[in-house]
Amino acid sequence: MLKQLLHPEYNELVSFVVGACTYGDILEHSTLQDVMKIERNQRYYQQIKNANKILLEKGFYLENLPGTGYKVITPNEFVDSSLKMFEKASKKTQEAVEMLRFAPRHLMSQEYQDKYDYLITKVTNANSFLEGGVTEAKLLTKRVLKIND
Repeated sequence: MLKQLLHPEYNELVSFVVGACTYGDILEHSTLQDVMKIERNQRYYQQIKNANKILLEKGFYLENLPGTGYKVITPNEFVDSSLKMFEKASKKTQEAVEMLRFAPRHLMSQEYQDKYDYLITKVTNANSFLEGGVTEAKLLTKRVLKIND
């Protein structure tokens, strides 16, 4: 509640999207700035991110359209958007594995070598799990689409 009082901008955006928008609407940056009454800067993007957390619980989501603004994604687009997020998470995990793989372990203190040994196993396992999940999700999505055609 306190956060809502301190940053009412994203609450204005949530009210606007839920009350005045429909799925598929394109919201230009200027419109969003007017609704939230803030300039387009770091805070602007943070408020949209905050609004998306609430909007998601209400069955809405704003997806960035670079150079234009945001789109209120359609119900069908939730599937593809979530798959993109899943793939992005998998790539970030792969970056963490690469960072650990090439870390100069031999120059680390014993305490950090122990942490490294523990973490490399966990991160590698998580990465394998995510990569498998992404592959399986893509295959299942294609299979379901073929069945429905």
